Amino acid sequence: MYHRLGCSFSASLLVLFILAPIVGGQEADQDRIPRFRGGVRLLLVDVIVTDQDGRFVSDLNVEDFELYESGKPRDITAFSLIELPEPARRSKSGADVAPLSEDYAVATNDATASGRLFVLVLDDLHVDARRSGRVRELARGFLERSLGPHDLVSVSFTSGLYRPFTMNRAALVATVNRFMGRMLRSSTLERLDAQSQSGLPGGSIENYVTPPAERERGRRNLDTLKFLGAQCAFLETVRGRRKALVWISEGLDYDAENFNGRPYSESIRRELASVLDRAARANVAIYALNPGGLSSVADDLIQIASGPAGVPTVGVNDSVYAPGAAFAAEDAMLGTASLLSDRATALRNLRRLSELTGGMTLTNNDLEAGLDRIVSDTSRYYLLGFSPETEREPGEFQRIEVRVKRDGVDVRTRHGYSTAPDASPKTVSVWGSTASAPELQEALAQPVPVTGLALRVAAAPMGQDGETALVPVVVSSDVTAFHFDERDGKIYDDVEVWIGAFRYDGELADSVTSRVALALPAGARNQLTRDGFRAMGKLRLEPGSYQLRVALYESGADRTGSVLVDLEVPALKAGLLRGMALSSVMESRIPVAGYNRVDAVLPMPPVTTRTFDRADELILYVELINPDEKDFNLVMDMRTVDGRPVMYVEDKAPSSDGEPVLLVSRRVALSDLESGEYQVTFRAIDLDGDELAVRQTRFRVR
Repeated sequence: MYHRLGCSFSASLLVLFILAPIVGGQEADQDRIPRFRGGVRLLLVDVIVTDQDGRFVSDLNVEDFELYESGKPRDITAFSLIELPEPARRSKSGADVAPLSEDYAVATNDATASGRLFVLVLDDLHVDARRSGRVRELARGFLERSLGPHDLVSVSFTSGLYRPFTMNRAALVATVNRFMGRMLRSSTLERLDAQSQSGLPGGSIENYVTPPAERERGRRNLDTLKFLGAQCAFLETVRGRRKALVWISEGLDYDAENFNGRPYSESIRRELASVLDRAARANVAIYALNPGGLSSVADDLIQIASGPAGVPTVGVNDSVYAPGAAFAAEDAMLGTASLLSDRATALRNLRRLSELTGGMTLTNNDLEAGLDRIVSDTSRYYLLGFSPETEREPGEFQRIEVRVKRDGVDVRTRHGYSTAPDASPKTVSVWGSTASAPELQEALAQPVPVTGLALRVAAAPMGQDGETALVPVVVSSDVTAFHFDERDGKIYDDVEVWIGAFRYDGELADSVTSRVALALPAGARNQLTRDGFRAMGKLRLEPGSYQLRVALYESGADRTGSVLVDLEVPALKAGLLRGMALSSVMESRIPVAGYNRVDAVLPMPPVTTRTFDRADELILYVELINPDEKDFNLVMDMRTVDGRPVMYVEDKAPSSDGEPVLLVSRRVALSDLESGEYQVTFRAIDLDGDELAVRQTRFRVR
């Protein structure tokens, strides 16, 4: 069956909700974004304890630990053992790598608390372009082979690109594939250039002017530290779990300990202390992976030594590369020794940030095994909390030591933290909302889903209005955690739902707010418990990549839940299957707050469930784009999850009569199917049999 989008349908729905008007998105109210206020009251420290064979020791109690801050004992006021199942290690061959075409049309927060949390930072400002492929390979391997199904990962480049936390491996891999290193040449090569071009006599490099690239080097190092600090600060609100920042970099190559001709030294020293402070506050462990190792030194030596007279290889005066010039430069402290010093500086900064935050530095040899070690570290650990000393000088380093009252064990934790020069770093969220309830604003500012209420969300572009796609978003909540006010034979509660779409730079593209006053007969409680609470909003989005942030606040129990959804809105293109949604006859009888059949995008409200009764009739919607009236076929292929064919329908794509989009629906009587799990796939195929587009999802029949 085909529908012109925007048609209405006739049905009788028992509306049990009093719904306030849906409010369109506005500019973010910056004053209402939650921020960190005041000093540190409880500092969390995660501790990894292993035996002599490297196995985790899991039978310790709080009495087995002693914690010292700058040599003084501190009371351990919070203690827990965290044990998460480690994901099965997949082979490098890719034969058993989970497919990346999973269905992300439905997102939930019910398992996010059981997953690990990784911040993957690809330091394009400090990776040589020649090692870009190695970094992409390393990051892809981590995403495809080392993660569990509920692990949350963000991917960012230090130059500014950011992909927020998601479980969508395909989206993360697509971001990784864009990586290209653009590290500056080594300080030694730049100073050799400056020496050659200045015409000054030989001698110590300190006799020469600071080359322009060194100022850029200082800015890049400072920007990278600020970026790392901001990542840590963003995670301060995520409490009670270990957070791993995986930093793939060849290191910060600016010697902040040397003030001679280095104007950024003091700023970088302050920012290093600030990163350590913010990592301690957020309980973030930094794991530094160096994809270059000593190969970068060899590359630079080749540039110095392989430049015969008249053939400059790095754009400097021929005389520098005349025979014997490399030795003359080394005599002037500008050769092998200075190159090794450059690398030592970069590695020292890597180690300082990683080891002082409880992580580690891994260099070159077997980085894949190192990534597995990171997953293990974030799967089993002890979490200790203590109140630190408040009277400290700004910038003063506080050493932390954790001892275990058992022989033959190895203890690994952060070595300490620095109090930031300004009293308390603020946590600034890039996610601003127009939600009115403070509880909703707090949930929306979190970098990861909030699990106070179990939510499910379904969203897909399913219509067009001029240049913008119409995106219906439906959210459902389990109401067993709701607290109803019962009086006069009725039950009452207030619910606020906020749905917003953000671009990846944090800009709010559109949002809707639903405020629902529940007033139901007391006898309806059992039905509501069975069906759950459902609400719906409609966003208008231009083509692009978005993260939907959906939050629900229930006032009776003062509980909040939130879900993050990755959404792609493709541009209109003939032969494209853009959106897909599911509904059913039985599910459509359940009231949905905010669903208006007059201006609805779909004839029936979409559902978040993917499990249906055999007595039900499933309705599958797919959005077809064919403004140019091109000839192609539309295929629906339904199979069991083990590949047995169940239903196959192939038709010529219908005419859209000049409309930009057309809604195609298929109805499936589930009584004809056995109980079990099925996969349904829609394909657009041209007349030569080539696949133009595909959409698929799974559902279960009970």
